[in-house]
Amino acid sequence: MIGAKTPAQLEQNLKALEAVKKITPEVKAEIDALVPFVPELSRRWPSSAYCACAR
Repeated sequence: MIGAKTPAQLEQNLKALEAVKKITPEVKAEIDALVPFVPELSRRWPSSAYCACAR
């Protein structure tokens, strides 16, 4: 889910992926130390509804 609403926004978002290729492991480690990534399930639906939708 990228949130682009127009073809121009989609193109801009896809171009931004080029920057990701330039991130070295050292820079990624620094980013992770500053902003740890902790994935969570959406709280939008009860977990039982989520499980039914995910099947």
